[in-house]
Amino acid sequence: MCFSPQADLVGGVVITGIGVDVLLHRDGRNSHIALSALPVLLGLHQFVEAFVWWGLQGHVSAGAGRAAMWVYLSIAFIVLPIFVPTAVLLLEPTTRRRWMIAPFVVIGTAVALLLLAAML
Repeated sequence: MCFSPQADLVGGVVITGIGVDVLLHRDGRNSHIALSALPVLLGLHQFVEAFVWWGLQGHVSAGAGRAAMWVYLSIAFIVLPIFVPTAVLLLEPTTRRRWMIAPFVVIGTAVALLLLAAML
C-alpha cells in the first residue's frame, strides 16, 4: 500500500482474512488451491511491508528491517511473477489451454530470474 505501517497491517488483516475464507470455501476444488491462496500470499506481503516501514522508522532493528525488505522484494519480484501464471495454468482443464498459458509461466520465470539477478 505504501501509505503507512498501520495501513499495511489493516490491509494485511483484511486481505489475509479474505484469502483464508476463500481457501475454506473452495468446496473440494483442489485445482483452485493455488489461485485461492493468492490473497493469503498478498496479505502476508502487506504484513512484511509493515516491517519494512518500521525498519525505516527505526521501530525495529536495522537487521529486521533489512530482512523484511529482502522478503518483500523476493515476494514481489520472484514469487509473484512465477506464482500467478502457474496458478492460472493449474486451473486450465484442457491440454490445449494449458499450452496457451505455458508461455506466460516461462515469461514470468524469465522475468523473475532477471529481477533476482538485478537484486543480487
